[in-house]
Amino acid sequence: MGGHIKVETDLGRGSSFRFELPFELAASKDAPSHDSQPTIERRSGVAHALVVEDNLVNQRVAKAILTKLGYQADSANNGKDALNMIRNNHRGYDVILMDCQMPVMDGYETTRHIREWEQSSGRSGTPIIALTADVLPGTDRSCLESGMNDYVAKPVRKEMLKTVLGRWIPN
Repeated sequence: MGGHIKVETDLGRGSSFRFELPFELAASKDAPSHDSQPTIERRSGVAHALVVEDNLVNQRVAKAILTKLGYQADSANNGKDALNMIRNNHRGYDVILMDCQMPVMDGYETTRHIREWEQSSGRSGTPIIALTADVLPGTDRSCLESGMNDYVAKPVRKEMLKTVLGRWIPN
């Protein structure tokens, strides 16, 4: 049927089974027009994002934008919480939006830990997009060197986030 199956097992913790099958949605005369449909979706359903942000207002804004773009979004208040969520989420995340400056564990350190965990557990690299108010020269380099894939300057705007997500998430 053109799909694939993936099985992940953690000894003593359980197994996760994931499958994807490419189906097209049936057209319906009651369905909203194409312009109002979410623009970024995975074939197996809605893409799943994690917003790692200590500022609750920024967290809510990012989650609201993601929802409008067709994502399901979870949030973590700091890097330590994010690591726990990532390790315990058997579905995995399709993308992570990472604030760079946070208490407990900043975005740079969190990203390095995520990349180490992905490598040691044989997982593919989840796209990590920095959310930063720091737009000084060299910030983009610092983000990339820590293992992030891209970055978006705060305040986050829907069109800019949509463009950046489009680079990393298949339509």
